[in-house]
Amino acid sequence: MTSKERIKLALAHKEPDRIPVDIDSCGVTGIHWIALKKYIEKYYGYSPKLSIWHIKEQLATVPDDVRKEWRIDTKRVYSSAPGYWNAKIMKENGYETFTDEWGIKWSKPLKGGLYFDMTEHPLRDIDTIEGLKSYKWPDPADPKRFEKLYRLNFDSPEYSNYGLVASSFMSGMFETALWIRGFENFFIDLSLNPRFAEYILDKMLEMEIAYWDKMLEITGEKVDIILYSDDVATQKGLMISPSMYKRFLFPRRKRLYEFIKSKANVKILYHSCGAVMKLVPFFLEEGIDILNPLQISATGMDLVQLKKEFGDHLAFWGGGVDTQRILPYGTPKEVEEHVKRQIDILAPGGGFVFSTVHCIQPDVPPENIRAMFDAIEKYGDY
Repeated sequence: MTSKERIKLALAHKEPDRIPVDIDSCGVTGIHWIALKKYIEKYYGYSPKLSIWHIKEQLATVPDDVRKEWRIDTKRVYSSAPGYWNAKIMKENGYETFTDEWGIKWSKPLKGGLYFDMTEHPLRDIDTIEGLKSYKWPDPADPKRFEKLYRLNFDSPEYSNYGLVASSFMSGMFETALWIRGFENFFIDLSLNPRFAEYILDKMLEMEIAYWDKMLEITGEKVDIILYSDDVATQKGLMISPSMYKRFLFPRRKRLYEFIKSKANVKILYHSCGAVMKLVPFFLEEGIDILNPLQISATGMDLVQLKKEFGDHLAFWGGGVDTQRILPYGTPKEVEEHVKRQIDILAPGGGFVFSTVHCIQPDVPPENIRAMFDAIEKYGDY
């Protein structure tokens, strides 16, 4: 059975030969370069020169020999930077910094920094629709984004044997609105200036549709899964009330998913961190097929309940191991026992792709990564 066949069976809520595994298919299932480097040094005996493909989260591409050991069933498909923007990293006042194509400034401490965090929001001082109209919005269909994609041979075994996950050029509409406007400002907009907020969200939707129109024109149905990543919750609860979600996000997401599925027979993989249990019925009605990452440490994220209530219609991608406590701080034995428990809950009947709860962080010991994959091999066969 190829990895693609395994992924497709699992997402059809059937049991393949073993649980499919995803690490490194997108920005929410990756591994920090420090964790990967330590693993390779310990178990392969050399210090690798890693390629960092996700600059903000500092995620590294998993080398082929490690991919084979971990039996990864997925590969990522993503666009490049637009031709009008240069991701030049500067050094200033003890930080590495760059400004992205949205005008958001990102900074990482030169000493001991692990990630780039937002430090400037380009629309924080704009509060009129006229001001929004004068803002230089990114061009989602810029030809430079897609040059490399045209050269990929999706019919070669390098791609055709794997479950292919395609990502957008932007985070989701809610998340990106928070980033460009500033979190506090956009939350206030939703309450006190809804027309202004809706203009931003409509612009996001317009750009997403333009991007996927071009992306799926190139990839067609060679890709299997479309990632839509848009955090709407924190560890303790929702960032937006269900009523506001239904008003502002639900109709726009539904329209986006309908457009994507009109272009290709693909599954929608929706990512939101946090306590999203109350919104899962909305997600299903919108048209998502797969939920990620199943943050089991968040309030109310009971996997037994999720599987029981939604497992017939919703596949689960993630939840394989807790990345806040167990993976970084547990013993290898605790990691094994935890992975077994997660598999016992999520795997029966299919509908499960093993991945960690979000990305593998730099403080995870190599021994625990090995214990996780050993446990998948030990308990992951159907």
